[in-house]
Amino acid sequence: MKKKRFHGLLERYFPLKFITPLIFIFLVIFIISISYIFREPSFSPVCGNGVIDDGEICDIGLDGTAKTGDDVTGSETCQTQNFDNGKLYCKSGCLAFEISQCYDETDSDGDGLKDAWENLKFGNKERYNAEDDPDADNVNNKIEMQFV
Repeated sequence: MKKKRFHGLLERYFPLKFITPLIFIFLVIFIISISYIFREPSFSPVCGNGVIDDGEICDIGLDGTAKTGDDVTGSETCQTQNFDNGKLYCKSGCLAFEISQCYDETDSDGDGLKDAWENLKFGNKERYNAEDDPDADNVNNKIEMQFV
């Protein structure tokens, strides 16, 4: 008799049609909570924190200003960007290098080859130009100069 009475009270105050949606809502909230707990943390790079984060090429440094002495370029230099010398900086946004302070050595005869390379390779800067292939390896001087 007690079971029937309890069951009658349960149906009277919590009808099945009311409990089913509550259980469903509870399960949805539970599943969302569990998936939130075990999800990967979202991360977005912070340009200007002095660290090259994932998604950044470089960092503008802690002062938050590009082209200052605290720019972080990792192992990259003007030389790794195919220049002879200079100072490599980071552009605002941390997605590209600022190469305006990088420069090449002089090409005084205007033949597309750097004077220092010509003097080292040929003994003077007047003998050959960028399109010549004096060693007959089917690779012109301009391309060879990039690999030396």
